[in-house]
Amino acid sequence: MIIIPTRLVYSPKALVYTKNAKGTIYNLSSYVTSGEVQRKVNQVSSASVTLRNPYKRFTTPSQGVAFHPEDPITIYLERVPGFPVRVFTGYLDKTPYYQLYPGTITLQASCTLKRLLYSYFDPSLPYMLSFFEKCGWTSMGTGTILSQ
Repeated sequence: MIIIPTRLVYSPKALVYTKNAKGTIYNLSSYVTSGEVQRKVNQVSSASVTLRNPYKRFTTPSQGVAFHPEDPITIYLERVPGFPVRVFTGYLDKTPYYQLYPGTITLQASCTLKRLLYSYFDPSLPYMLSFFEKCGWTSMGTGTILSQ
């Protein structure tokens, strides 16, 4: 007699929250139909969440569109009840504006490293040089900074 091991496959509970510019926090957990989080090392990670949009709840311009680019988003996954694990925090990149018929919408986001990626930083500015000196670093004038 051959016994074939069976494997239990289940989907963890997904908890998704966004916040708009007014400070209103949306709990989107009950609307999630699918999603994907791509964690990358030393790069900007990304996430995509597909939501049900009953009665065009999130995409009615006359009532105010719910999501805008750069709104914060946080995704938790919960395998053991009562112990959610945060797997993604970032900012929305692509958001729906208008939808003719109720259906699903997709939110796409990048992690918080996106802010560093698109922020200009010049370490040769005078206030940065004084900050480095306070922290014990000396500029060699060639683009190299050495610890004292």
